[in-house]
Amino acid sequence: MTDRRADLVRALNLIPYFRSHPDHTLLEAATNLGMDHKQMVRDLQRLHTSGVGTHTEELIDLTFNANRTSVEITEDQGLTKPLRLTQVEAAALLLSLEQLAPYVDDRAAVDSAAQTLRTLLGGAARGVVTSEVGEGGEATVSDQSTTAQVRTVNTALLTKRRLKIAYYSESSGSVTERTIDPVRLFFASGFSYLLAWDLERDDHRTFRLDRIQEAVLLDDKVSRHPAPKKPSGVKGENGPFSFHNQAEVEVARTATWLADYHPITLHSADDDPAAPMVPGTLSYGSDEWLVRFCLSNADRLRLVSPTSLAQEVSRRAKERLSRYAESISEQR
Repeated sequence: MTDRRADLVRALNLIPYFRSHPDHTLLEAATNLGMDHKQMVRDLQRLHTSGVGTHTEELIDLTFNANRTSVEITEDQGLTKPLRLTQVEAAALLLSLEQLAPYVDDRAAVDSAAQTLRTLLGGAARGVVTSEVGEGGEATVSDQSTTAQVRTVNTALLTKRRLKIAYYSESSGSVTERTIDPVRLFFASGFSYLLAWDLERDDHRTFRLDRIQEAVLLDDKVSRHPAPKKPSGVKGENGPFSFHNQAEVEVARTATWLADYHPITLHSADDDPAAPMVPGTLSYGSDEWLVRFCLSNADRLRLVSPTSLAQEVSRRAKERLSRYAESISEQR
């Protein structure tokens, strides 16, 4: 284990210790754990930047008292409880480990963790991916899988055959049929995706595996297509990771936290502290997604332009309010 990983493991081990011994001073803890007092202080300070993400609520939160004699843990990010994974979560973690394995210096640790997951998952874990890497750097897919749909996708990739899928689109809230030429699987932002050539749209698209409701293997072989384009300034593949359109919005000053979770750039937030709304720019992909997003955040965000979409948001909002009023009247 490298020094950095050893430092991280040592620091993270302090969380369950102080949860179990809230009355212990730092000196007592250092003695019990065989650590130097100054090192313990540095480790506790490092924990403020450790967590499951980059936002404040995703980081470990703890405080020292004035003379640093005790530690109060406000948020431990679940590090004091045994890790419990659903089958889907475990399979996703296994996929990530298998893809990382060829590129890490401590291969034995990765292989050990992957084997543990395979043992716990049993037959459901066979063939999520192999540890071999293809020419493009992606993990090679094996011939087994956790679901019928993904098993069919695996077979299509191995035999280079075309697929017909029923796919749920979150942006439109509808299920559509697509005929695709699969290219490769990849893992991003906690989900497994399939990169494929969409024959109807004549371009590469990404499909989240858990949203493929049905997959049918066709007899046709995949065709040659242009190499997939990398979106500028965005890490990942095309599709849900690229937003080419811009909308002008106004965000309630009390809800500017929306910009931490969505591609919103706020403008001049400090120009007029008394103003209830802050202007901003929202990047988005499809018009339907923008309308649905604005409706779901109607109490804290207003769409200014495009004007046609702002009018559509207003129309749908009035329609839903009318339906709600009718349902209340019927109940009375």
